[in-house]
Amino acid sequence: MIHMKVTTRDEIPKVIRKAKRGQMESIWRASGYVRTVMRNTLGKKKTPRPPGQPATSRTGRARSSILFAADKRDQSSIIGPSYRMVGRSMQAHEFGLKYKGDKFVARPFAGPSIDKATPKLAPFWRGAVQ
Repeated sequence: MIHMKVTTRDEIPKVIRKAKRGQMESIWRASGYVRTVMRNTLGKKKTPRPPGQPATSRTGRARSSILFAADKRDQSSIIGPSYRMVGRSMQAHEFGLKYKGDKFVARPFAGPSIDKATPKLAPFWRGAVQ
């Protein structure tokens, strides 16, 4: 007769913890990448681009206002221009709204930037859980 003793360990909490950590690191890196694409989309020159093309910034303030933040609890992030730095001006550029008495022509930068970055986001999750 063969006698055997088997011991098991419950590693599920450890795996879940590592998965959440890997997920947040991936979100953080992907958000940084999208922010970089958004910043590079905005031009820095004195004259505006034609309607339909991304906006430009004379001072570069619009480019530096693009920030991102990641939330651990929701495992999500938000990327876009800081209201404290540029107010509603970038919203007016993105959607073609009225701002300070002038009607802005739509010069979207966020939507096209996300579309451009989307195909390259999947690799940020590769190997996230180890």
